[in-house]
Amino acid sequence: MQRSAQQIERISRWREAFRDDTTGIHKTVQDLLWNYAAFRTTVRIVRLANERREARPPLNQMLFNLISEGYWSSLLLGTRRLLDKAPLNGPKGVYSIRSVVKDVETSREWLTRRIYVEKVLDAQYDLDRLRREQHEKLTAAKGGVIWGDPELMKSEAARRSRAPSFRYPKRCIPLGT
Repeated sequence: MQRSAQQIERISRWREAFRDDTTGIHKTVQDLLWNYAAFRTTVRIVRLANERREARPPLNQMLFNLISEGYWSSLLLGTRRLLDKAPLNGPKGVYSIRSVVKDVETSREWLTRRIYVEKVLDAQYDLDRLRREQHEKLTAAKGGVIWGDPELMKSEAARRSRAPSFRYPKRCIPLGT
């Protein structure tokens, strides 16, 4: 029982690494994408303004340089944060893709496909039951429009091309040092 509680705690740390609203992996990727979109828009504005400026003076190059340097700095820092080598927990713990993958790698002896599907993805492992329920809903609708069950799709995707007893290999992803 103690081991199961430790496993659930570890899985919750993986989720937290992705979902944290301040320094989580999803937040970092979202910020990188937003900054990219804003920077590309700024570049286009400057280019169009300079093409159509006619007698007006050009846009302030110093201001554009400041925006550009800020964008490239944030891109570098965001990428570094996603690839940080520090462990997931501890005094120097960090939410990075590398730290989560390394922590998952140390869990390979107990992380089976069933545990992954049920505990990490929060999906049903028993596809037959989900398919029966979906069939019953379709039959009950009698040709009417109904929404498909997203749980069925998530569970099918998680189980695709893997045996139920699948275990991750000793070294599944080369992480470097």
